[in-house]
Amino acid sequence: MTELIELNFVASTERDDLKGTNRLDRIELIINNQMLFDWRFHYDYFQSNITKVELITGNSLDKRLKLLKVQKRDSNGNVADKGFSFMYYGDTNSSYPGLTMPDRTSFDGYDHWGYCNSSSVSQIDADLPSRLFPQITNASFIHTDFICINKMPPPTLNCIGSFVASNSNIFEHFNHPRGNREPNEINMKAYTLERIFYPLGGHTSIDYEAHKAGYGYDIAGGLRIKRKAEYDGSTYSMIKIYDYGFGRLEEIPTYITPRFRRHFGIFDCSWLSNDFLAYSFDTISQPSQPSPFGFVYKTNSQNMIHSTNTDYISYLQVTESSLTDQGVLADKTIYTYYDPDGNASINYDFSFAYVYGENFPETKRSGTIKNQYRPVYPFSAGYTAPSYKRGLLKSIEFFNNDNIRVKIIQNFYKYKNEFIVYGNEVHREHPSEQYFYFMSAYKLYAGKAFMDSTSTTVFDINGDRPIVSSTKNHYHDFYELPTRTINYSDDIIMQEYKYPIDFIEFYQPNNVYKTMVDRYMINYPLEIVSSRNGRITGAFSFKYNSFNNSTIIKPEIQYNLELVEGITNFQTLTWNPSIAEFNRDSRYNASIKISNYDSYGRITAFEKNDLIKRTLIWSESLINKPVAIAENCGEEQIAFCGFDFDNVIHDQDYGNWKLIYGPVWMTTTVSKVGLRALTTLPLGGNGTIETLNVLPAGDYKITCWKKGGGISFPSGAIVHERAEGEWVFLEASFKLNQSQKASIHINSFTIVDELKLTPLDAKTLTYSFDKQGKLISFMDDNGFGVKYVYDSFNRLIRKYDIHGNILDTYDYNVAP
Repeated sequence: MTELIELNFVASTERDDLKGTNRLDRIELIINNQMLFDWRFHYDYFQSNITKVELITGNSLDKRLKLLKVQKRDSNGNVADKGFSFMYYGDTNSSYPGLTMPDRTSFDGYDHWGYCNSSSVSQIDADLPSRLFPQITNASFIHTDFICINKMPPPTLNCIGSFVASNSNIFEHFNHPRGNREPNEINMKAYTLERIFYPLGGHTSIDYEAHKAGYGYDIAGGLRIKRKAEYDGSTYSMIKIYDYGFGRLEEIPTYITPRFRRHFGIFDCSWLSNDFLAYSFDTISQPSQPSPFGFVYKTNSQNMIHSTNTDYISYLQVTESSLTDQGVLADKTIYTYYDPDGNASINYDFSFAYVYGENFPETKRSGTIKNQYRPVYPFSAGYTAPSYKRGLLKSIEFFNNDNIRVKIIQNFYKYKNEFIVYGNEVHREHPSEQYFYFMSAYKLYAGKAFMDSTSTTVFDINGDRPIVSSTKNHYHDFYELPTRTINYSDDIIMQEYKYPIDFIEFYQPNNVYKTMVDRYMINYPLEIVSSRNGRITGAFSFKYNSFNNSTIIKPEIQYNLELVEGITNFQTLTWNPSIAEFNRDSRYNASIKISNYDSYGRITAFEKNDLIKRTLIWSESLINKPVAIAENCGEEQIAFCGFDFDNVIHDQDYGNWKLIYGPVWMTTTVSKVGLRALTTLPLGGNGTIETLNVLPAGDYKITCWKKGGGISFPSGAIVHERAEGEWVFLEASFKLNQSQKASIHINSFTIVDELKLTPLDAKTLTYSFDKQGKLISFMDDNGFGVKYVYDSFNRLIRKYDIHGNILDTYDYNVAP
């Protein structure tokens, strides 16, 4: 029987901070429509000082969802463990109680990098920009700083013309000295994770500090981990501290001010066309549609805000030190990072303009605002060193407790597909100013970084006598797949790879390798060849095929090339169109031949080069756990089930056994091995269990544990019994002269456990697991094995043999 396993995600509670969306309340594990257990999520909200609700959506902008606890419960709702709980900076019992953040749409209360600095503002001022642009006075304006915009055809944009203002108040909104954008180390910790409490009673504690950087910023936006400690309930068992050195800030936070505003004024636009000589606008009497004309402030060669590749903090070196609970150095690791050459200041030469558009979504406010202007932003810019290379790991140095370097790993990279992405953010400055905006822009560097080579140096216990080895990687031209890996030391050791995509031009339709490429299974290796100093020393190759009515593509054969001495005349893969398969070197051996997979893609039958057939039977409840592994038998020759199910029904497949209709079949917790055993409803009569498959003629044996009642085996079977208290281990050997099914008959009140059928000369190990996947027993063909017992926290505490004798016990010095 194939059991139905489901994970059900339940999100039924609406969020206060995001109306119309629900939070995840629990995850349920369901088997055969019965819930086994679930994980429940408990929440609260981080709360800002000022209560604020968004008019359009009803979102509580002063709230942010906070996860408090994740707890496991059984099917009856009983708590299975204490669960994981979390404490944040700002909570009552935290190191800094009372820390809060402004509402989620406030322009104030944040530093240059967008982290909280909790600067105090009024509710009205919180909606206004906090120094989002330089403080400009009307005396600093000249006419060439403006771009006139014409919406009518032809759409001439970014043309510089003269500007004459008859009302000097046009400049009044260009100067907003409010707010504070400087970073604050304590306030930026607000709502960050401080402690994780574990079900076993210990916890992890995390302490942060602000980034340190140059350009006059002793501290900069964002946090870094300063100290992390593991507490086991009595003492801190592991402490890690981090030293970052001096941080690198590539650019000073700066802001540009492209602006548009309808305002009373006279504009000389004779250079546009004869139809548009002058326009005047009245801010008091606004027309129903925006005017097709306005102005934008232009910037030339100025630094942009939000140049996210350049204004973050990076470090050339970070040291991680592990301390004992007495504060003694246990070990130390130093990480060094790349800082590409040529990091000159990034200069820009660009302009912004607006044209009228029906819809324009604001980035700082949700909802759609009608009758706005959409941006047009042509860019041109110089190219500098791509800062996406910054932060690539350059080296790792390992030190022992005597502070002696014992190993160093160095990485080297190569780059491709480098390019620049531009964009902008546009925000309305104030709700009362319908057509008045500010803009910030960003420039992103992008590209691919490949690990070109790695060098590893190992030292002796005194830090001397270095042994150096290195690895160089080569990649596919069009895909990020390694084609060669070369290791250098005293020798040159190489591995070369070939993939289905490398032979795509040869495949015909419906060929399994073409199907793999069509399904993007391009990184499955066809061949891996190892060589040393130019001589082939070994190789692997794989033949793929379709299984389960072509729904699954998996390896069918694994070939190994094992050589005592290296060879130079090795033949790599070539395509043979006559057989629609690859030609392989004649010295390959088929080391593993897989004859079948089940519908989950699990191997059910295979053989090695010893030609011994091997068969696996898998747990229906746990798709990655085999319950039986047999040697010297095929799939059609084996049946096994421990009946560790809550319920069973007739005519279903239970490990190649089928329960024949007659009595009411059921499972009982009275079992010799595993969780449950098989029986029938009391007074339900005798029952028959037969093999699902027709067995080939041959010699077989059936083994099982029995309690009470009686069992009848196939005609002519020789039965051996071994009593273990109230349980009896039965082994019945018999011969089938022709292909047929085999069956047994059990009487009322009989309990059967670990029912197995194999060929007489097969060797089999069987396993039992609980519903959480923990191994609870294994057994051999003679009914001998080991049982495993766990505590309520899923920790192994005892091992028993089949007679109940204790083999091992385990104690844990961790708080309960």
